[in-house]
Amino acid sequence: MASLLDLAQARLGGLLAPRPSMAGLLGGQRTQANLASALQGYTPPQMTAMTNPQVMDYARNVAQSAQQNLQTQMSDLDKALIMDQGGINVGDRQALARLMEQVPGLMGATAYHGTPHNIRGQFDISKVGTGEGAQAYGHGMYFAENPAVATQYKNILSKPEFTKTAEGVELRGQLPRMLDETYSELVAKNGIQQTNYGDVTDLVGQRLDRQMKDALKANDMDWYNKTADMKLDLARFKENPPPNVGNLYKVDIPDEYIPNMLSWDEPFNKQTKSVQEAIKQIEPKIKKINPDIDVEKMNGKQIYFAYQQYRGNNPDFASEGMNELGIKGIRYLDQGSRNPGFSSLTPTQLDARIDGIKESLDAGLGNKQVLERQLKSLQTERETYKNMTSNFVVFDPTDVKILEKNSQKVEGLLD
Repeated sequence: MASLLDLAQARLGGLLAPRPSMAGLLGGQRTQANLASALQGYTPPQMTAMTNPQVMDYARNVAQSAQQNLQTQMSDLDKALIMDQGGINVGDRQALARLMEQVPGLMGATAYHGTPHNIRGQFDISKVGTGEGAQAYGHGMYFAENPAVATQYKNILSKPEFTKTAEGVELRGQLPRMLDETYSELVAKNGIQQTNYGDVTDLVGQRLDRQMKDALKANDMDWYNKTADMKLDLARFKENPPPNVGNLYKVDIPDEYIPNMLSWDEPFNKQTKSVQEAIKQIEPKIKKINPDIDVEKMNGKQIYFAYQQYRGNNPDFASEGMNELGIKGIRYLDQGSRNPGFSSLTPTQLDARIDGIKESLDAGLGNKQVLERQLKSLQTERETYKNMTSNFVVFDPTDVKILEKNSQKVEGLLD
């Protein structure tokens, strides 16, 4: 499966021409027949008498409805896909999700999964929680749209190899044991995501320094020389540590899962229609915990945790229940895409601010110069969100297909 941008570009390639507006790139005037055919699921009856007023009225209504449908799609297209020097890039991902709902197959999801484990056969949700790190965005199997994010995740979670340098030079004496034990101590103290090579080697270096001093005090040159050899090996190891173990998997998340993902940061009205319908089924349940809850005033994160509370504060049950209702997982911006601007506003918050300032300017309210400066600043920041990438939490990854393992193509099930 090609990437999201590959699919979008292929789907739209025959319709686009190099013009500034993505909607304008569609170009040309549509005839009533073309407009009618654009109205999905709405086929006009056979027109045997074009002079029949009822038939003509019907055709005009179909064309008008189709025109409105196309205008909505063009508006979403302008927001969703941006043409620049690098080609087509994603802008507003919610608009792209709406397009995907109307045009099946427009958007796929090639993603990546970094792990210290060796996946056998297929992804198994029962393995979640056995070393896969914090489940901060809900219970499920985590995938990254950006391969660099998944690679970093793999490196963080994979236990380093403490027996040799990257050049294959074996570490002498008790150094491998000291490195391994120190790593385990730091993981137990700070957590796996806060432990790295530098911390381990620094602590082991301090311990070796103390041993060398103790050896001199004891006038034990054999002990001193062995410790000095380990200190030298440690310096080589620190300069050329071996690559992390672990695996990077390239995967295909089923196309139909994408519009059924709960958007973590977006409010209810920005969720896709299918997700909104599922949330409405959840609302009576979470009202049993808090009668004052109004899901239409909540974002995806708040809805998930409210439902988790209803399910006994058990994230496994929360994800399982949402999956049964048709919500296939969660989508959230990765760390490099979250609040990249200087005001720490999300894209939705920025859009709301921008729209509010435009309305004030149109109505002649406030200081025009001040508002125009604020508008320019916010629009500049909004541009920083053009190339955002997301992570996915898939509640049941059974149907996620593995395409590659460490850049090697995978045929059939993995051994």
